Amino acid sequence: MACGSTYALVPFIDRKALGGVAGLVGAGGNVGAVAAGLLLKQLGSVQECFGILGACALLGSLCAALIRFSPDHKAREKELYEKALEERRASLRPAAVPALSG
Repeated sequence: MACGSTYALVPFIDRKALGGVAGLVGAGGNVGAVAAGLLLKQLGSVQECFGILGACALLGSLCAALIRFSPDHKAREKELYEKALEERRASLRPAAVPALSG
């Protein structure tokens, strides 16, 4: 569930840089896995390793809470969202079917 919620947030960061943000999120998971393996090898104790990893996750979460977006960024994202929504609605409208004469 944590993985799903992490990737669910990606489109809300910046739609123009969607690929880059998704790549960074994915790479972050791989870096964390390698760091956990190296830390476990260095410490030799699973309990200590999980304690340190938990502290790092808590620190990262607290830092993420400090991120704020400017009002200009929010307004631009809202415009892009509304434009995409209108395009989606237009694509779902039934096309006019010419009457068949027979």
